[in-house]
Amino acid sequence: MTAQARGQREQRAVSVAGDAGASETRDMDSFTTSRLRATRLAADDLDDLVALHLDPDVSRYLGGVRTPQATADYLETNLRHWAEHGVGVWTLRTNDGTYAGRAGLRYLDVEGVAELEIGYSFAKTLWGRGFATEIAHALVEIWRTRRADPSLIGLVMKQNLASERVLQKVGLSYESDTILHGEKCGVFRLWR
Repeated sequence: MTAQARGQREQRAVSVAGDAGASETRDMDSFTTSRLRATRLAADDLDDLVALHLDPDVSRYLGGVRTPQATADYLETNLRHWAEHGVGVWTLRTNDGTYAGRAGLRYLDVEGVAELEIGYSFAKTLWGRGFATEIAHALVEIWRTRRADPSLIGLVMKQNLASERVLQKVGLSYESDTILHGEKCGVFRLWR
């Protein structure tokens, strides 16, 4: 993404806390945390997403390494999700502009029920520094103040203990197991 395009997207930024009476995120093109800038996923984020999804360590708990074409399909699906639901995946950058990863709130079919899911994935160079917890806190706050869904879920592959801990730190509790894309996952949930 060019600096000019990033600047235009940042000009539309709103605070994470937002309007406590709002029930949707249609005006949430961007937001910030203390160390991250989140901007609504856009077509020009493809190169960064491809690099993220090609890292086998990053992709281990995301269903495996994705080809560039699979990542392009992922991007298109998530752009449609924004258009259809007014919420979705944001691109994450550190305050110095370095690509950090992606995170979001999106609807996912879990055992026949459309559930609002919290998700995040960071470049390996940023692991272990609290970024996942930081963005998860922000996403929970967006859900609390801008969405009307009665609960928020997080799906975590059974071996991903670090992500389980992040969800627990931000208030989600283990509920059950499910199978998603052929993998056993824990379902964590936070009710209003």
